[in-house]
Amino acid sequence: MKPGPATAMLPAMARLPSNPVARRSSRTLVLAGLVASALLSACEAPRPDSFVVDPVLYPAPDEEIRDVLVWPVIVVGESPLDGTMRDLLATRIYEGMINHRFSALAPSLVQQLSKEFGVTEAGASKAVGAADADGVLVLTMSDWDEAGLYALGKVRTRGEIKILNKAGKVRWIGRFTVDSTLVPGESGNASLEEKRRQAVEAFARRLSRWLPDRL
Repeated sequence: MKPGPATAMLPAMARLPSNPVARRSSRTLVLAGLVASALLSACEAPRPDSFVVDPVLYPAPDEEIRDVLVWPVIVVGESPLDGTMRDLLATRIYEGMINHRFSALAPSLVQQLSKEFGVTEAGASKAVGAADADGVLVLTMSDWDEAGLYALGKVRTRGEIKILNKAGKVRWIGRFTVDSTLVPGESGNASLEEKRRQAVEAFARRLSRWLPDRL
């Protein structure tokens, strides 16, 4: 039987094969294409914004930590954060400690102690005794990946922030993993250096929210 006028007008690709086996094969190919497209879209989808801190408190009822040093930031490996940016980060964490009812010693004194004992956790522990403080806050970062900073305002980093007592024992620690938009899109045509400064400020503010209220 010849195809009717409506059937004859359909493109060849739009007509399903009359053979049942061929029809099943066509459906299989279509489904495979849809699955492949979905997988490709999932791979290309942006990662969800993530700023995760895992805090742990180690109680010591007979010990109070009030007067603390905020040690210069320790960066493990290479980092685009120069001394100015690290000092800015330490200053904002210092302000966060004040907001959380700690009595933080002056940053100028801490800078002198860090030159004497070294910008390491061991140096920080030694400085506590020299300054007659109750403890020291140490922020260690293992990376600062700003590959997405200029275009997207995103930074990836990880590390830990902790408070040590006079004996060098951990009283509080917060391990963090960050993959987050720290600079809003309306920053516009700001330079990479300016966006880096904004990212450091935002990172410090969000991290400071996790600090404990006295120990």
